Amino acid sequence: MLVRMLVDKEFWGGKFSRIYWFSPSATVDDSLDPLREYVKKIQDQDEDPTFHDEFDPTFIRKLLDKQKKITEYLKRRGSKKTV
Repeated sequence: MLVRMLVDKEFWGGKFSRIYWFSPSATVDDSLDPLREYVKKIQDQDEDPTFHDEFDPTFIRKLLDKQKKITEYLKRRGSKKTV
């Protein structure tokens, strides 16, 4: 269900520039194949791996720091929050 919501345009498909999936079975779970195909075809995410089968606090910290910089930049430019 969650995979469908992430890839289907009726739900959130196309709404995210990056998707990260953390799960012990992330690299072997066949039910994630639609998400794998979606990320491969639709998103330019080669430099950041999508699927993680181990918790990596350093990677998550880098993601959060990057997002904070983007948010601060957009605030300085006067961008409005969109939902």
